[in-house]
Amino acid sequence: MMGGGMMGGGMMGGGMGGVMTKGQGPSVVAGLKPLRHIAGFSIRNSEGAEIPLIFDAAVGGSHDTVSLRLVGPIPEKAFLWYGYGFDPVCNLTDAIDMAVPVFGPISLDDLK
Repeated sequence: MMGGGMMGGGMMGGGMGGVMTKGQGPSVVAGLKPLRHIAGFSIRNSEGAEIPLIFDAAVGGSHDTVSLRLVGPIPEKAFLWYGYGFDPVCNLTDAIDMAVPVFGPISLDDLK
């Protein structure tokens, strides 16, 4: 008979990307990471060509969002992607080191 395993836990889900852990001291809430220099986000036109607007991607203050800083206005018919293409470079993970799934296209026309 095998013993041990995950009985008793030590982790409890805390929402999108957040986990509350129990340790020696007070509970710690962790979220998305890395906090800065997040790779994988792009803004593209309807044909898939990149529009180089993103100059910084960082985890927001609540640790469950990513803030994108842009160098200019978003053109019409632009789309947000995370992990565009067949072999994208993406480094965003959640508190238990699981990769955030790729997504897109998300129309940005409603943000204007």
